[in-house]
Order: sequence, then structure tokens, then C-alpha cells
Amino acid sequence: MTDSGAGEVVASAPGSRLPEGWGRATLRELCESVVKVHPGELGKETFRYVDIGSIASGELVVSTAKEIPVQGAPSRARQLIQVGDTVFSTVRPYLKKIAWIPEFLDGEIASTGFCVLRPGEALEPRYLFHLVTSNGFVARVVEKQRGASYPAVREVDIFEEEVVVPPLSEQRRIVAKLDEQLARIEDGEAALVEARRQLELFEVMLLAKATKANPEASSWDCFAIGEMANVSSGATPLKAMPEYYRHGTVPWVTSSMLNDAYVDSADKFITDLALSETAVKEYLPGTILMAMYGEGKTRGKCAVLGIRATTNQACAGIELKPAFESSRAWVLAFLEALYEENREMASGGVQPNLSLGLIKKIRVPLPPVVRQKEILTELAERRSEAAAMREVIKDASAQAKSLRGALLHAAFTGVLVPQDPADEPADTLVDRIRTQRQAAAVKPVRKRAPRKTTSKPASSGQEELSL
Repeated sequence: MTDSGAGEVVASAPGSRLPEGWGRATLRELCESVVKVHPGELGKETFRYVDIGSIASGELVVSTAKEIPVQGAPSRARQLIQVGDTVFSTVRPYLKKIAWIPEFLDGEIASTGFCVLRPGEALEPRYLFHLVTSNGFVARVVEKQRGASYPAVREVDIFEEEVVVPPLSEQRRIVAKLDEQLARIEDGEAALVEARRQLELFEVMLLAKATKANPEASSWDCFAIGEMANVSSGATPLKAMPEYYRHGTVPWVTSSMLNDAYVDSADKFITDLALSETAVKEYLPGTILMAMYGEGKTRGKCAVLGIRATTNQACAGIELKPAFESSRAWVLAFLEALYEENREMASGGVQPNLSLGLIKKIRVPLPPVVRQKEILTELAERRSEAAAMREVIKDASAQAKSLRGALLHAAFTGVLVPQDPADEPADTLVDRIRTQRQAAAVKPVRKRAPRKTTSKPASSGQEELSL
């Protein structure tokens, strides 16, 4: 299951006109309360824990649920969940960390960082799930978030949201149609993901075939990067010195920008004062940069500078010596082909990193310049074909998202499935639930019984006086 898609307009917005038989109610009126428990009350030694990290952004499924000993239960592990619940992360709601609880997580524990939505009798569970994952609903919740460094909403912000409620029978028809059509879209999206993966493998094979060992390469010269270039790294000016950053005009490139093969702009800048007073070094256009560490797939990525720029310490600058400058494109292609091997060379625990020493030891086979150009020209043609295919996959993915949004729009405006006049109107059901809840909330006032009084027996002296 993936994100609901762009371009979606959802009829659950307050004030929109409703189809015949539909009604409106808040989620508080439509959902049941969820029991807060300590995992120790479950009567077992371990439990599966669904925290916010268990759901990948926009994927709408619980991808991991760690099994945790009861004695090591986190303080936020307090919400007892059951199959059919929908969990909605109250932290950074724009990330859409929302998921349906499947059967294997029935009776397990979720973090208090979720708002757990348990549908009452007026809601089909899957209808509720599709509704709250729609872009329109999420956008309204995001408007309520508070905080800059840790933006979040409260449970009450979600429960106060008013949503559209079709008749229960129609909800079931909507869910059946949505699940059927969305499954087809997801199959198509899975095929696109696989096509993208195969394309990446194809490019790796192209690079390897063009630059790595083959019978022809046995006659090529081979040089270490340290022999071919001056290798150094950048630095980060002291953040406590605002004069190093305020109104800066000197491009400062970080490793996150090396995911593209060519760097011709920067999104961060430092001042001339920082350049003169710190260990930051300015590199000329044509310098090859390699990410020595960074998030995700960044480590080992290479790019060529197209501008004069400085870098942080996570980037190695490879400045080819005059004798090797004509082989710049070849060296870049070879380092790209070594991407996986370079990543494996990295050392360290929490954040493995490459070192300047390791980079200097990388050996590059160097064919004659004419042969380099022939190989690189053929490589460029094949990579151009791969890039065109990547655009086709990108367009198909966008179309799948648009189709998903159109389906949800149709579902929540009453045009996905036909209405049936025989269905009990949603307003009738919702009003009945409201009445039942109001009655349950009114506690009968117990009349206090009159206090019984008992007269004390008269003393002997009093008896004598009465006589």
C-alpha cells in the first residue's frame, strides 16, 4: 500500500454537498475508545510493539513490529490495538505514517504517539482507513500541527475532524471497489519499482563492463588516485559564529548534493570571512567530489563540480594533476562503477565512513585517451537510453498516483458506486448512536435515604425526675 496520491479533492471537507443518504459526524462520535494498558497486563513475557518507526513514510502499512520483553517495555507502549484499527501518527502528520492493523497484530501494543482510530458501528473499518489516508483529510490535520522542531498534533485534533458518512451498506460497496482497484494500481506500482531496480542494475553493469578488468585492460596502465590527484577534504565553519554564515555568498557543498553526477549550484553558503579564517578549502570547477559518509545511499557517491565551491568534511575533493586532467570523465566513470566496493571499504560503527587514505589507494586502470573516448561515448549512448526509460517509469508512477487520487475522490463524493434507496440513511444510524451515547453518559442521581435516628434510653436520674 502506498501514498494516496496527488491532485485529490476529498468531499469530506465541511460544507461540501452530500449525496442522498449520506451524513456528517466527527471521528469522536464515530470511533470507540481505546484501552490504555501496561504490557505486563497482557499475561505474556513479550509483545509486538508498533511505534512510529514501524511505518515507512507514505507506505500505509506496518513494515516492522519488534518483539520486546515486557520488562523492557518503552514508557510509550500503552495502547492496546486490535485488528481493524487504524493508527495515525500525531508526530509530523505530513509524513503520513498511517496504517491499518492486520490480524497478526491483534492484541498487541502501539505507541502513544499514535491516535488509534477504532471504528464504531456506523463505520466500516476499511472505509475509515481509506478516508483518513486521503490527502484532503491529512491536509486538514496538518493545519493543526504545533511546534517547529517537533511538529505534532493532539489526539483531540484528529477526533474533532468532521467526516462524511455514507450508509453502512454503501461503505461496504465502496471498500470492495476501492480495495479491488487499488490492488491493481499497487501491482502496477510494484512492477514499476522492479523496473527501476532492474534499470539501476543495468547501469551498474554498463559501468562495470566499460571500466573494469577485461582482456583488453591487461595492457592498460594502472595508477592509484593518490598518484593521479591531490586529495583533501573540506570543513564546517563554527556554527556558533553567525558571521561565518550570515549573508554568505561562497557556495558550500555538503555530501547530500552528490547524488547527482554534476554539481552546478549550492543551497548553502558561507562568507569570505569563513573562507579566510577556517580550514574550509575552495575547489575549482572540474574537481571530483566523493561522499565519505552521509545518510542512506550517499556514502560513496561521486560528482563533478561545475562551480567554484567549498565543501564540508564529509566530501573528499579529488583534484587531478595536469597529466591526468584529460581523463577526468574516465576517472569519474570508474569511481561510479566502484560505488558498492567503495561503500564496503568504509569503516566505523554507527556511521561507517571512507577516509582520505582509502580513497588515495583506489587504483584506476587507464586506457589510452582515444580508447577512453570511444568507451565513454558508447557508455553515454547507453546511459541516455536508460535515462529515457527512467523518465517513462517516472511518468507511469505519477499516473498511478493520479489514478489513486481520482479513485478516492470518486469514493468520497458518492460516484464510485451507485446509491441504493433501500440503504438505511447514515444520519439515522449516527443519530441513534448519539442518543445511545448520551443516555450512557447520563448517570442516574441516587436519592439519599433519610437518616434513621434512635433515642437514647433515659438514665435512672431522668426517670426519677419524670416521676
